[in-house]
Amino acid sequence: MRRIVPLFVLLTLCACSAKIDQAKFEAVYRAGKSMEGATSTGVTLLKYSELMQAFATEVSIAKDKAQSTIEQELVSLYGEALIAYQDAQIVWRKKIGHDGNLGISESEMKRIVEAYPIQGAGSGSSFSFSPDQAIQTIWVRAGAKLRDANEKYTGKESNALPVAQ
Repeated sequence: MRRIVPLFVLLTLCACSAKIDQAKFEAVYRAGKSMEGATSTGVTLLKYSELMQAFATEVSIAKDKAQSTIEQELVSLYGEALIAYQDAQIVWRKKIGHDGNLGISESEMKRIVEAYPIQGAGSGSSFSFSPDQAIQTIWVRAGAKLRDANEKYTGKESNALPVAQ
């Protein structure tokens, strides 16, 4: 019985103290911070694409490095942020050479509108939306996922982040 109690205590302490090996995931953290900085201060589509490619590369490398459950959760959060940044890029590219609102005639645009709280006019197949507002809305979601990931990375998790619907 004496061995069971210390073993239980040891296992409990190990489970509660699971931490991220920050050195292992520093590159994806930095790439995410670059995306965050660019979207908060202004960025060209070309620079955005370059930063996103670097972020995508680091997320892919991080997936290969993730071993523990907490590391896999971290990479998953960075991956969710990346998907949102990619969706914003799709809208941005559709916006080029197009005046006014965008519609959802393409399945990709319909998927994006359904995935984020994008406001617009009309309904069903006649729904249209401002691409600039959509990009900002998607960046808010990406930023929230990035903050979740960064808090897990730094060990400063909080449940106070707004949940995007």
